[in-house]
Amino acid sequence: MTFLLRSLAVALALLPIAGDAEIVEDARGFSFDVPPTLSALPELMPGVRTWGRGAIAQPSFRRLTVSGFGGRLPQQPANHAIVEESARVAAGQSGLTIDSFAYRTVTWRDLEIELLIERTHIADSEVVAVNGALPFVPEAMLIGLMGPASEAGAIDAEFDAILATFEGKSSWKTATQRRDRARGEAAGALCGLLLLLAFPVAAWRLFRK
Repeated sequence: MTFLLRSLAVALALLPIAGDAEIVEDARGFSFDVPPTLSALPELMPGVRTWGRGAIAQPSFRRLTVSGFGGRLPQQPANHAIVEESARVAAGQSGLTIDSFAYRTVTWRDLEIELLIERTHIADSEVVAVNGALPFVPEAMLIGLMGPASEAGAIDAEFDAILATFEGKSSWKTATQRRDRARGEAAGALCGLLLLLAFPVAAWRLFRK
């Protein structure tokens, strides 16, 4: 029965967020929907917006955070060693130790976004945090959703549903745009090569007159 209820929760989380979701228009140039089950909480620090529900020991516990990256996000594979070391340092400053790291990839607006999944213990409770970065202009945004590790499947589905609502101008190019750009650059290079090849011929004809 527990498995069936959890499967139902995951399936429901994959459905579009209901119409009474809070639509957030962020001054930094993007928007997204916050599920009606989450309530706004005081900012952890300037620029870090937070929503949540429940206490950390409860199965319903969730914390959603949206914060600035501090600049644009380069469109290249992340160095996992650097990512994990940075996460350990940040956690250590709060007196926490991260137990494990995992990764998975999702598609957002035809772009592949790699997510970082961390497991740690807070106040004797094992929690999981799903984190991702969206390459908005002018500043990338970090999105995180935390909850009990026992609800990891539901948290994955909830995170994906929230991520799908984010709207804003991206600094990244889709695979199609990159292919088109590569074709354009190749065509430009070919055109330039033809001009270079044509110039000596034209010059030779000019000087013969």
